[in-house]
Amino acid sequence: MLFLGSLNPLILLGWVAGFTLFEWLSPKLTLEISNKRLLHSCALGLFTGAAPVLTLSLLDVQQLFIIPLVITALSACASLLLAPDFRSIVGYTGALASPFALFIGLHSEAIPLSWIAGWLVALSAIGFASKLRSPQAKANDQSKQNQLEADLKTALDNNQLEVYYQPRYSLKQQQITKAEALIRWHHADFGYIPAIHIIALAERTGLIHQLGEFVIQTACRDASRWQQLGFDTGVSVNLSTTQLIHSERLIKQIKNSLNETGLCTGSLELELTESVLIEQFDDAMKTLQEIKKLGLETSIDDFGTGYSSLCYLKNLSVDSLKVDRSFIRDVTECSKGRAVLESIISMAHKLDLKVVAEGVEKQATIDLLKEYSCDEVQGHFISPPIPEGQLVRILSDYQATLSN
Repeated sequence: MLFLGSLNPLILLGWVAGFTLFEWLSPKLTLEISNKRLLHSCALGLFTGAAPVLTLSLLDVQQLFIIPLVITALSACASLLLAPDFRSIVGYTGALASPFALFIGLHSEAIPLSWIAGWLVALSAIGFASKLRSPQAKANDQSKQNQLEADLKTALDNNQLEVYYQPRYSLKQQQITKAEALIRWHHADFGYIPAIHIIALAERTGLIHQLGEFVIQTACRDASRWQQLGFDTGVSVNLSTTQLIHSERLIKQIKNSLNETGLCTGSLELELTESVLIEQFDDAMKTLQEIKKLGLETSIDDFGTGYSSLCYLKNLSVDSLKVDRSFIRDVTECSKGRAVLESIISMAHKLDLKVVAEGVEKQATIDLLKEYSCDEVQGHFISPPIPEGQLVRILSDYQATLSN
């Protein structure tokens, strides 16, 4: 038991206190930001692995080969409580392994094989435990799903959903020309629910028309207010598959919203994802024709993700293409990507279509898009999705800049 006598009580006490605090905070952080569970699990694993490694680096390695085994085995138990699903457990385990792997690499000559073997056994225990937990994780996920489905109706009826806006910036006019409306829901138990999950929930529960009506009505009302404040800024709204199929109900909702808010038809744009256009081409053609009769603009969202749509493009009544972010992300570093992007923009302009680049994250990308004569850009470099009040402040700043 000689190795126990070499431990520094203050070092171990500080580690235990910090680990206990992280154990207590992690479930709360996970609930607050549900779409960052994997990040929290990785952070916990990194902390769990780094703390004992730091302790070991201050002590005699030969005497402490059993300590990582004990600590890592305890971490396996913690992962059962803190990691909400299999993917998070894998992330937790990988982050946990990295400090130990670094430590082994730096002290390979001094570390006995029994120490390494014990560490590998402990990691295997985590993997086995996570596999055993998978059925329970699935049951918990299904329970959460059922609760969300039940709560969505209540949220819609009680006006608990919000509409955020992500600006679109014109490279030629050097101003914000439109803002894309994006649904947001802050759930009391699960934090912010991603828009893609809200749409899927609404589709399954038959609430998609009610949700679509809420977004269209809110977007038209806010855009009308912007124009009353003197901003020449339109709004775009995404359409789901169900809305596209039930075109009569959609057209009625649009007419009612325009009449109630007084927004001119040219200020409202409707976006259809490329996958929906491919899968429901006949319905899309019919709906687009009805939309164009109202004088609304239309665009194809996520363009480039469905290659087979190119043969249909010449027959669609659309005004613009929104190039998917996958073409934009690394375009400045990839010569083939630049060639593809330049070809898309050139093709769209020859078809008399505007081009909007999604997912723009840096100035170098904007400079390249200017060179290729792209019309508009959208992404976090311009602005992330923001509440309506914050967008008004940004519009005011842009207008003041143009005036000067």
